[in-house]
Amino acid sequence: MLAGRTLADLTRSSVILLLQLGAGILLGFRWRTGIPALLAGVALALAFGYAWSWIMATPGLAGHNTEAIQAAVYSVVFPFTLVSSVFLPTQTMPGWLQAFAEHQPITVVANALRGPCSDRTDSHWDRPSPVRPCSPSPGPQRSWPYSYRWPCASTAAA
Repeated sequence: MLAGRTLADLTRSSVILLLQLGAGILLGFRWRTGIPALLAGVALALAFGYAWSWIMATPGLAGHNTEAIQAAVYSVVFPFTLVSSVFLPTQTMPGWLQAFAEHQPITVVANALRGPCSDRTDSHWDRPSPVRPCSPSPGPQRSWPYSYRWPCASTAAA
């Protein structure tokens, strides 16, 4: 029964990821590597999500109150997500937070996913991306109507 539930989560995640990829392509996202690298990135994202569905199934099996289980899971998920390189480069974080952010699983996977999708392996965001319309980048965003530059962006020409 648990395997069926986690496989259903994997199927749902696959559909969501394909919809996000399709929306990104419609907005102008272009991967800079080949189709095999893009598929490897999709596979990595799905494998990471599937692994976490098994990890998060443990509190579900141990608890009896669904609201308490949900609160326990989100108290772990939100800090890991917010303190990662998903939303901003870890170099902009304070030193004590940067050490944690660079060595937690979500940052590792997010940085690994940037490689297959944009031929980059670092976590510096210095290229415009239509998927992240407000991302720190040198110069105006090509898919965003405003040419806002983040304070942490470098001053190099795009």
